[in-house]
Amino acid sequence: MGFGFQTEPVQKPTTVPKNIKSLVQKQDPAQQILRNIFFIGTEPYNIKEIFQYAWIFPKLTQDIEKENLLKEKKNIYFFGQTEPIVINSEQVFVPVIICVKSDNEIPFQLSLTSVQASSEQIIDLNELKLGLNQVQIFSKRENKKQKDLVTLLQLNGRFDKITKNQENNYTYSNLYLPFTDYLHQQLKLLKTPESSDIEIKYDNTVYQDICVDKTDNIEQQAKFIICKYILKLNMNDLDVDNYKIDQDMLNKVIIQINQGIKDFEHKCSLKREQMSARVEESKKHQELLKDLEVVKYYPIDADEDIFIKTSGFVNRYFGQAKKIIQ
Repeated sequence: MGFGFQTEPVQKPTTVPKNIKSLVQKQDPAQQILRNIFFIGTEPYNIKEIFQYAWIFPKLTQDIEKENLLKEKKNIYFFGQTEPIVINSEQVFVPVIICVKSDNEIPFQLSLTSVQASSEQIIDLNELKLGLNQVQIFSKRENKKQKDLVTLLQLNGRFDKITKNQENNYTYSNLYLPFTDYLHQQLKLLKTPESSDIEIKYDNTVYQDICVDKTDNIEQQAKFIICKYILKLNMNDLDVDNYKIDQDMLNKVIIQINQGIKDFEHKCSLKREQMSARVEESKKHQELLKDLEVVKYYPIDADEDIFIKTSGFVNRYFGQAKKIIQ
């Protein structure tokens, strides 16, 4: 998925510096990024829990102050995500800072997945009040105070303004890039289905989520639907084929089944067209983003020796990070 980056070996944790207090203060560049980025795909009420631990990112600070990280590429973006671990039988959300670098501007969007992961919606960042904002951070380079503009994914608002019915959108969100291989995979899944989910209306009552198969006998399926859903008969010992059903009722249900199959297939066809268009669009972006580099920065806890299992996986669009640094 993504570009299938070759992940480099994890860079081992930097020794925890003696000047811990200065690292957790505002002037440390990594701390400024940590406290300003949005943690994508994290339940809103868990975000406050992140800061119960004294997380520090000494290697990110070193990369900014000594390795000239912010000058490596024309466009450098930071966003956050959390990865849960268990400490003393309690779940702890470890903040991970993702750095995305490219010489070309990156067309970030959002993918919203349903709670059941059965549907996907691609939207603009601003629909969830998220933005890629330029923020001024301070660092110390060559013993001089410096200030830089960095681009951070941020929530343009307050968490306490998020309503209950919005929370799932934040929880099941992913940063999206239109990478061709992921979209091709999704396109293959959108074949014309043999079965269709339809609804039947009879006597002002609507019966939803009825599954029918266009390869099976439509009249037999209509009889089954009438007996089970409309007449609510006990189906255990019922001989549906020989059960006498009003012909007018049967005809009405058959018409609706045929129309329902057509409507369902039309929806599937539209989805395929939309996905095909996204595949074509992604080819252009993929050419532009050949130089894309993704780095995952894992933290160290300043107070405790916490073991954090690292992973190169970012999400299903970005695939694997090129570097994992702790």
